[in-house]
Order: sequence, then C-alpha cells, then structure tokens
Amino acid sequence: MRRWLGRLAGLAIFLLAAAWLAPTAAARFLLPSIAGALDATLDLRGVRPIWPLGIRAARADLSFRGHAVRLEDFSAAWDPASYAIHARVGSGHIDARLAHSRDAALVFLDDVPLEAFALPGRAGTLELSGRVSGALRWRDGVEVSLRVSNGSLVPNPQLGFALPVQHFELFGWRDSEGKVRVDALALDSPLIVARGTGEVSSRKELKLDLVVTQLEEPLRSLIGGGMLPPGPLRFRVAGTLEQPQLLLAQVPPEP
Repeated sequence: MRRWLGRLAGLAIFLLAAAWLAPTAAARFLLPSIAGALDATLDLRGVRPIWPLGIRAARADLSFRGHAVRLEDFSAAWDPASYAIHARVGSGHIDARLAHSRDAALVFLDDVPLEAFALPGRAGTLELSGRVSGALRWRDGVEVSLRVSNGSLVPNPQLGFALPVQHFELFGWRDSEGKVRVDALALDSPLIVARGTGEVSSRKELKLDLVVTQLEEPLRSLIGGGMLPPGPLRFRVAGTLEQPQLLLAQVPPEP
C-alpha cells in the first residue's frame, strides 16, 4: 500500500509539473498562432512558466498590420474562457483579454508613450508624441476609444514646427473591409481647437467634417494665407490618408 501511494504521489507531482511547464513549451507556438488569428505576429524572448498556468517573457515583439510595438515584462495566463495578457510598454502598460475562440479581443492602454509605436505610412511621418490611454475591441472589426495627452505632432514638414497637443480624443470603428467610421474626433491645442466626424473608405479616401472654434497664429496664416474670416470655421477634409486636402466649407453660425 505504501509503495502504491508513493507511486501515486510521484505520478501526481509529475502531472502537476508537466501541467505547469506545458504552457512554456506551447507558448512559442500557441500565442503566435492566436496573434495570427487576429492578423498580427508575436515573437517571444526569455520565456518561463508562472503559477498556476501561464508564462512570462522578458520581451515580446508584436506587429499588427504594420503597427509594431515592443512589449516588456510580458505575461499571459490561461483561464476557462480567455487568455489574460499584461505587459509594459515604456513607462505605460497594456492589459488584454483574448477569447479562446480567437474571434474577439479587448485591449486596454494605460499611459503608453506614442513613441513606442512604429506606425506605417503617413502616420509614421507625423512624428507623434504623447501619452495614450483607452481601449480597442476586436470582433468583426475594431472599435477604438483613445485619448492622447501632453503630446505633439508634425502635420506637415513644411510647417517647420511641431503642433503642441494638450488633448486628442478619437472614437470610431474599423470594419473587416477596412472602412473607418469616425464617430468623434477632438483636438485641443494652444494653436487650434477642433471637433470632427466622418469616415475613411477602404481605399483610404477621406470624408471628414471639422469645426474649428479656435485657430491661432502662425497656424492661421499657414492654413489660410491670411484670408480666413474671424470666428468659428468649418472645414472638409478630402483626398486620401497619404495626400489629405483641407477645404474651407463654410462659417458655422454662432452658438
């Protein structure tokens, strides 16, 4: 009986150790596979197990449709419904939940530096800086709710200066075909205060309406060449993401 109990205990310890170590062995294949189902890639470095079922990695390089970011102190844990992920990005943090079905995900960003992201296309030329917080939800598309504070951007290299940004907010939706709906856009800067809505087609064509309630020099002269009327202004943003066109539509009535 004692020998039988000893063997049973040894088997139980072996199974527990195997269950604990299994995520480490599977992580190099399972997590990249999950990322691939969400149209992303993931490369892990320095993987080790954590209790009870999960892994920790010293570094993880994540790329989503050209948007690249390096995650540090990366951890992933398994539960019956989802994978829970936590990571540090610069001095900020990312927390995420991914469904086991791999068709849904929820990502929270907390005070993440924009400089940590390598953005493609025109976004990469804007020289964005600041701290971003908010959430992104994947399910048959991507729902976005983001807020940026204490940053700057260079909308056009010909301007010769960076536009300071006190607050920027974006609420919108990107469908599976690539069409973007901008439900609300808000920009607060010492040089410009603007609000907008609109859409970006799957071919990157812009159809945005902006109401500018404050426009200061030197930005006012650079945009209108000294010909803009005083007071609130309504603009239409046309063209494409790579070559946007800012058109004066009309002067909205005073509230």
